[in-house]
Amino acid sequence: MNNLLENKNMLENTFKSIAEISNLILADYTLELNDYIDAVYQKWIIEKETPSDNQLEDIVSRIPLYLYRTTGIKESLATKEDLAKMIKDRAYNEALLKSTGTVAERQANADNAIANDKLAYLAYNTAYKTIQGKFDMALELLNSAKKIQNSRISERDLSRRV
Repeated sequence: MNNLLENKNMLENTFKSIAEISNLILADYTLELNDYIDAVYQKWIIEKETPSDNQLEDIVSRIPLYLYRTTGIKESLATKEDLAKMIKDRAYNEALLKSTGTVAERQANADNAIANDKLAYLAYNTAYKTIQGKFDMALELLNSAKKIQNSRISERDLSRRV
């Protein structure tokens, strides 16, 4: 039972480290998008405000700009993630070659030697997945705003005909 608690604590500490590094990587990149989405969330969900036509137009015009900027950031993070993986793999192979003992011992030694490289890779991997998720959700918001906008336009056209 004691070993299980130690593993849990080690897992929590490692997760915190990866999350902190990942959040530092993302902080500058997603601040504008986060703030904008948070403001929309505050109005529509927390305050239960029905979006006005002007708010929908604002979303339809701004979100593509944020998505454009986010695309470049995603590409940069993907490259950094690939580099971190390459560095981790190279360090593993070098540590494996330098290590002695059985195959299992050599692999264990190599795994231990690259702990920091693994953390760096996991941090960039997490940052990439996070920004991809934010990108996807912003795209969903954009599509939802367009649907509401189109629905309102259709309703107005219909009421004019009647």
